[in-house]
Amino acid sequence: MLRRFHETNVLIDFDERYAARMAGTRQDWRLGLQRLAFSQAGYVTAAQARNLGYSYQAQKYHVDSGNWLRVDRGLFRLPDWPPAPEDQWVRWTLWSNGRGVVSHDSAALVHDLGELDPRRVHLSVPVEFRAVDPAVVTHPTELPTKDVLDHGAWRVTTPLRTLLDLARRHHAGAGHRRRRSRPRTGVDDSPTDPHPFRRGRRPGRAPDRAGARGSGRMTDSNSKAPESGNISMRSTCSLSRASKRLGNAESNCS
Repeated sequence: MLRRFHETNVLIDFDERYAARMAGTRQDWRLGLQRLAFSQAGYVTAAQARNLGYSYQAQKYHVDSGNWLRVDRGLFRLPDWPPAPEDQWVRWTLWSNGRGVVSHDSAALVHDLGELDPRRVHLSVPVEFRAVDPAVVTHPTELPTKDVLDHGAWRVTTPLRTLLDLARRHHAGAGHRRRRSRPRTGVDDSPTDPHPFRRGRRPGRAPDRAGARGSGRMTDSNSKAPESGNISMRSTCSLSRASKRLGNAESNCS
């Protein structure tokens, strides 16, 4: 009896100590999660919660219980968190695992550098970054530290770097548009014909009679007149009729 009573007391004491330890551990998890969320505009990633001690089953429990709000896959937020202008920058910085820097149009919006309202978030990311999302435009580049401003949970390019990025993109886009606006050339664009696409003609087609007669009229005055053997019969008859009317000669044309 005494031994069994003693074993029972030991078990009860062990259960109480274990429960107290677990209660303290859960409280530590909760405080750690709150501190982290407070520094990230209320956001917490699944990986961060896992590092604090929350298993994936525990994360699902808190979402189902309403303790956490699921914003996106692997991203949660504390409920009733007041909205702020930097919320979107924090969210997509966490999406990039802290590797993205707000840049280009989004940075111009942050620095109030013109009337820009980008529909997608622009992030400068390392060259080896591979994640994609329809709401994000990534710009692979290596940013030096002097071109980045740190806001704690998110980073943004400096105003000078932002203007340089926008200028480079504008010049690159202008060059691309110029290349696309160049007229397409035909496959038979030979150097012997300087105007292969002259109106009324096609490459490889002989010039029409009007063009030939016009080119004949444009001959140099110092050039020799064509020999009589090269004159067509129609031209000969026309000259003969004119001579008959003037009475200068008889015509052989009927």
